[in-house]
Amino acid sequence: MTRTHAQAWIAPPTPETTGDELESIRATVLDYFEGWFDGDAVRMDRALHPGLAKHSVDQGPTRSNGLHLTTKDEMVEATRQGEGCNGTFPIGRSGSMWPQYRAVSRVRSSIRPCMSNSCSWPGPPTAGGSPARSGVGPPAMVPAPADRAAEAHRVAHDPSRARYPDDTGFIERDGVRSFWEVYGEGEPAILFAPTWSIVHSRIWKAQIPYFARRHRVIALDPRGNGRSDRPPAAGAYAEPELAADMLATLDATETDRAVIVCLSLGAQRSLLLAAERPDRVAGLVLLGPSVPLGEGIPGRDVAFDECLDTDDGWAKFNRYFWQHDYRAFLAFFFGQSFTEPHSTKQIEDAVGWGLDTDPQTLALTVDAPGLGEDAVRGLCAAIRCPTLVIQGDGDAITGPSRGFALAEAVPDARLVTIVAGGHILNARDPVLVNLLIRDFVRSIEKDGR
Repeated sequence: MTRTHAQAWIAPPTPETTGDELESIRATVLDYFEGWFDGDAVRMDRALHPGLAKHSVDQGPTRSNGLHLTTKDEMVEATRQGEGCNGTFPIGRSGSMWPQYRAVSRVRSSIRPCMSNSCSWPGPPTAGGSPARSGVGPPAMVPAPADRAAEAHRVAHDPSRARYPDDTGFIERDGVRSFWEVYGEGEPAILFAPTWSIVHSRIWKAQIPYFARRHRVIALDPRGNGRSDRPPAAGAYAEPELAADMLATLDATETDRAVIVCLSLGAQRSLLLAAERPDRVAGLVLLGPSVPLGEGIPGRDVAFDECLDTDDGWAKFNRYFWQHDYRAFLAFFFGQSFTEPHSTKQIEDAVGWGLDTDPQTLALTVDAPGLGEDAVRGLCAAIRCPTLVIQGDGDAITGPSRGFALAEAVPDARLVTIVAGGHILNARDPVLVNLLIRDFVRSIEKDGR
């Protein structure tokens, strides 16, 4: 169901229907459907009766079907959150956003990993062991989980996707395979850059179907998550490696140039690509950039490699805690990522994506060499393409100061600050973010870049 089908829901007039009545019905139906698909909460509020009681069968956490009641206020809030912007139909869908089916435990872990006399860490996956368990033998490449053909079949029949890819494939560099998808057609192309390997390309699920309507859209799973491989050495996750993966993906998909849209740590690899290959980058959009500029979040400077006697707060960002209670870390981290109220659905999605990798692999990404302040400032000075920085002033992961400093360091960069916005703005406020990206891309088209 799309907005173009809304007319089919307008019944033909009866002899008793006046022209004014028919026009009123038509306006209400269009407010309902177009409001939903555009994320326009005002139109949805106008379309619904105050006493709305929409019932649908929904599958709860016990996997038993139950009757779910949706009120007008819930429908308006779902519209405001952009639930329909990816093409999802606005009634009775399994796995709804409402809290009773989307609860994520935020209870502090009872495990205090280093209260004993020893701390253990199994190290990277080795030959003879699974990705989650240590074996005996040399480090071994861990391929993406599941049989690739079975995984491709699952993706092609995934009912949660608003749009399926038009083409898929892998790039391979130094024996590491990374998975890409292509949607739609149209210039300029848009590449949604891989971010930290704690999530994969589904983090862009609210952007891909929207922009694929008139652009070629490319998404890439980062090394370490999704359908990409999990190399066993920290050096394989260095920023130049990820930038090279992005360039190889442009080549593999026969894309001459693209606007690069990135989130968080994706900023570093995107800056590398834009500075070193300006001929391939038409523009840069950086959301909540994680770069060593400005000031970080107080309390984040907790030792990653030491056994701690606490698991409070950012002490969960710790190699040994991840081994003991990785899921609790994910719940904490994404709780900090989505500081906005009513973010239960986004937190649950992100925790699920985090569980698609394992703590050993994620630790390798922390061990990987990153970019220092001088290197980032040098890259910023070399950027010549149009640049947009979108920063939430309530960002509790990197802190707003980093985004502000990056916007100052890139020549002629434009900065948009989202009041009370958290870290993963594209998932929590997709309507606003999509419109900002859309207008930015249109400005590039208008300038003929």
